[in-house]
Amino acid sequence: MARLEYVCLPLECCVVEGGATRFVAQEIVDPRTRLKIRVTADRIPELLWATGEFWSEANLWFLSRARRMFSGQLKEDTIVANGKDLLAYANWLERAGMHWWQCHPRDDQRPLNLYRGHLVRSYEQGVIAPTLASRRMTTLKSFYRWLLSEEILSPGFPLWSERNVRVAYEDVFGFRRHIEVVQTNLDIKTAKRVGEASLEEGLQPVSLEVRDAILDLAHRRCSHELFLMLSLGFWSGLRLGTVTDLKVQSIENAVQIHECAALKHISVGPLANPPVKMKLSQSSDGIVVPTRLLEYLLDYSISLARGKRVALAKPEHKHLLFLTIKGNPYGRGKGDRSATVNAEMSRLKRLARQEGLNIDDFTFHWSRATFATMWARAARANGHLHEFMPTLKRMLAHKHDRTTERYILWVEKEQVRATVMDEFTRTMFGPFYQVAGAPDA
Repeated sequence: MARLEYVCLPLECCVVEGGATRFVAQEIVDPRTRLKIRVTADRIPELLWATGEFWSEANLWFLSRARRMFSGQLKEDTIVANGKDLLAYANWLERAGMHWWQCHPRDDQRPLNLYRGHLVRSYEQGVIAPTLASRRMTTLKSFYRWLLSEEILSPGFPLWSERNVRVAYEDVFGFRRHIEVVQTNLDIKTAKRVGEASLEEGLQPVSLEVRDAILDLAHRRCSHELFLMLSLGFWSGLRLGTVTDLKVQSIENAVQIHECAALKHISVGPLANPPVKMKLSQSSDGIVVPTRLLEYLLDYSISLARGKRVALAKPEHKHLLFLTIKGNPYGRGKGDRSATVNAEMSRLKRLARQEGLNIDDFTFHWSRATFATMWARAARANGHLHEFMPTLKRMLAHKHDRTTERYILWVEKEQVRATVMDEFTRTMFGPFYQVAGAPDA
C-alpha cells in the first residue's frame, strides 16, 4: 500500500546575485514585535507508492501549496488533509491497477470517474462520511488543475465537464446574495439536514450528570493534566488548542468580574499578554473561568509534578501551563488536535466502559457545547436568553452572531421538545401511573 511521510520544511527562495545562485530563508514579520522570524512548515506530506518510489508530481504539489501557507492563503492542516486525500486515491489506484495519468476515450473508464463512483458507494454503505467523500474529490480536482497549469498534463487532457451556476446564500447581515460558481460532473453533493438545530463544528452537549461522571472518572483514574483540561473545557468553553497553549501568566493575570466573586476573566488570542492560540486568530478578554478552578490551576503551576515536567522542557516551552511527562507541549502545530490528549481520551472511554458509562462518542470539544448550553439554559430560566447572547458570544470568542445564535436556537428547541414529551407522557400514561401508584385496598 502507498504511505505518507512527513517532513519539516524550512522554506527558502532562490536569489541570483553576481552570477551566483544561493538560497535565502524566507522570513515574515511578527505583527506584535515587528521582528523578522524564520518560518518553517512542520508537517509537509510526502507520498510514496507501495514500491517505495515517490509520487513526484503529488509531492511537488504539496510543496507549491506549502509556499502559499506563509502568505496566509492556506493552513498547514489543510495540506496535511490534502496528503491524506491523495493517499486514499493512490491506494485505490494500486488496487484497481490503474495509473493517475491514464486517459481513456470513454468517460466511464477514466480513473477520476471510476474513483468518484467508489467514493459514492463508500458513503452510501456508511464506510466514510459524505463530507469526506466530497472533500476527497475536491482535493483531486485541485491537484489535476495544478497539473494542467504546470503543463505536466497536456492542456487537452480530458478530465471533466464544467458549467457555471448561481448559488444563493445569506451574508452576515441576513441579506440574500448570489455567487457564480463552477460545477463539474465529478462533484459529490452532500445533502444538508433541514429542521435540526446544529451547533458549531457538529458539537453535542452532554447532560450535567454525564459531565460530572466524566470529570469524576478523569480525576480518579486518569492523569491530573487531563482532569484539569477537561475542567477548563466544561467550565470555560475553551477549545483544546487554546487549553494546550495556555501560559502560567494567563492564569495569574485573571481579572475579577465586577460583583461576581465566583468568576474571573482571562485573556486569550494573539493580542493577549501573553499570546495564547485561538481559532481564526480571534482574541478575547471575556473568557469566563470559575475562581475555584483558577486557584486549582495556580496550585498546579507550582506543584512538584509540573516542576519535573518543566525541568525537561525546552526554554521556549517552560512557560506553558500544561506539559507532557517528557516536557513537550500537548498541542501540535496550529490546529486543535493533540495526539497525547487523544490517547488519554481513548483510555478515558475504555475506563468508562468498565464502569458502565457509555461515552464512546464523546470528544473534548463536546465540553465546549456543554458549557455554552449550560449558560444559555440559565439565561432562559431567568427570561433573558436573547439579551444574554452578546455576553455568550464574548465568552465563546465567536466571530459572528449567527454562530452564537445556534446555541440559543438549540436550547429553545430542546425546551419545546421536553415540553411536548412531558405532555405526551401525562396524556398517554397518566392513568396507568395513577393506577400503578394507588395504595393497596
